Amino acid sequence: MKVKNEVLLLKKALENGEISEKTSDTIIALCKYYFSQKMNKRQVKDNIMNFMVKNYINFNAINWSITLDKWINSIQKTKNYELIHLDSVEISKSELENIKKLADEKLEHVLFVMLVHAKIWNALKPENDNWVNSTTNSIFKDADLSSRKILQKEKMIAKIIFSDLKLVTITKRVNNTNLRIEFIESDPKEEDTEISISNFESFIDEYKLWRNKGSIIKCKKCSVLIKKDGKTQYCPACKVNRQKEWQKESMQKKRQKEKCEVFNSDKTC
Repeated sequence: MKVKNEVLLLKKALENGEISEKTSDTIIALCKYYFSQKMNKRQVKDNIMNFMVKNYINFNAINWSITLDKWINSIQKTKNYELIHLDSVEISKSELENIKKLADEKLEHVLFVMLVHAKIWNALKPENDNWVNSTTNSIFKDADLSSRKILQKEKMIAKIIFSDLKLVTITKRVNNTNLRIEFIESDPKEEDTEISISNFESFIDEYKLWRNKGSIIKCKKCSVLIKKDGKTQYCPACKVNRQKEWQKESMQKKRQKEKCEVFNSDKTC
């Protein structure tokens, strides 16, 4: 589940003319901003057109006009101009212990992802009330179980729903299979936070680390989660930086030694 930060997208757009990899994300953030400034649809479109002309290579106003109208009309219809801004999702020890009760590694991973998705939806839509609202594919992708066949996925979700633990319920509305998490803490205390998720790309590793399942460790330098490989303590990026630091220290020691030899000053070395 990709979580965009529209506040950051807007800042980059207005200050540096940056456009996100998914162009619509930046345009929608701009739409919300311009509408919040009491502009009408014509003014919003004109401002976005000017922005795109300046910052989007080979921008064709004629080709983009209909698409922009569609997005602008959609945003105005909702009358919700609040920018999405989600820095992190906090998971409490109590919530983790409830997941652990399933006593099945794969089912735990799926339920953990459901919990995170529900919390994300709660943050984006205050009226969400702990509903997951995500597709089965997106849940299993985030649980690192996307290779499972659809029937296997449905059976796993059914096991969670119909477990005696009553951790998840399903909506009673016809033709709607949304799931609701029943063990979310409504008002958790900060000191009870066990996991804080700020990287939504591979957050299932956070649960694996907590459960001590698999070979997941934190980089000694930046704390990003990595797969344990022998005596590795650093992620690839920090490992490169660390090697550069070692090389720099080695060169400094070598120069100091050469300097001492030239001046015959063993005492200062």
